[in-house]
Amino acid sequence: MPAALIAEPRLPDALLFYLEAFFDLTNDRAVGMGGAGAIPFGAIDAWARRYNVSGDAFDRLKDLIGRMDRVWSDLRQVEAS
Repeated sequence: MPAALIAEPRLPDALLFYLEAFFDLTNDRAVGMGGAGAIPFGAIDAWARRYNVSGDAFDRLKDLIGRMDRVWSDLRQVEAS
C-alpha cells in the first residue's frame, strides 16, 4: 500500500456532515478580480435552512465552513504561486 494512503488522515464520522456541506457550497463562491471569493453567508444560510440546521448547530456549521474555506483559499494561493 502506498505510504500516502497509510498516512492519510481520517476524519471522524461526526465531521463528515460539515465536509459534505463545504463541498456542496464551494461552487457558490463569487468569482472575480483574480480568483474565487469566500463562500457567501447567504449560501450557507440557505443550505442550513434546506437541511434544518439552526441555532448553535448553524453557528457551528458557519464557523467550520469559514475555517475550511480559509484553508481552501490559502491552498489555492500556494498552488498559484
